[in-house]
Amino acid sequence: MKNRFNFSSRQLDLISVLALLFLTLLFFWRVPIQGRVLLPLDVLHTYEPWRSEMPGALGLRVWNSWLTDPVRQYYPLQSVIQSSWQHGVVPFWNPHSSAGMSALAAGFHRALYPITVFLLLMMPVGQAMTWGTILHAFLGSFFSSSDVFCGYSIYELSAHLDIAIMSTMW
Repeated sequence: MKNRFNFSSRQLDLISVLALLFLTLLFFWRVPIQGRVLLPLDVLHTYEPWRSEMPGALGLRVWNSWLTDPVRQYYPLQSVIQSSWQHGVVPFWNPHSSAGMSALAAGFHRALYPITVFLLLMMPVGQAMTWGTILHAFLGSFFSSSDVFCGYSIYELSAHLDIAIMSTMW
């Protein structure tokens, strides 16, 4: 197929990748421009000691009170993981949770994930979590659009996979 701008195949691929990167950054424009983080920090004023320190906190509205896990669970453990990596120690254990808990057993904290480790070593925890989200949004759009045939094949095979899973359940 001939394009009207006489771009080579590699140039078209590069333009596509740059367009996906631009659209991802456009969607998350407040992060690079205003320096925001993608954490629901508005829920903090509902807990002590922040409730006592903030006059008039009872009148403030929480945007979504169901989104407390990033603030109450992910951020503190990411902070422990960051501290461990900065001291050159593999984060096996979190001593700050109850009587302690394994930091590696819960895989959703991504203590050994290379992108998370790199970001935690390069920037503060809130920014690392935010830029990790943005990077994965870009990578998801890149890999889902890179091969339409692969996506179509997965769609076609999903009916057979669904039948195979259903047959093993009985």
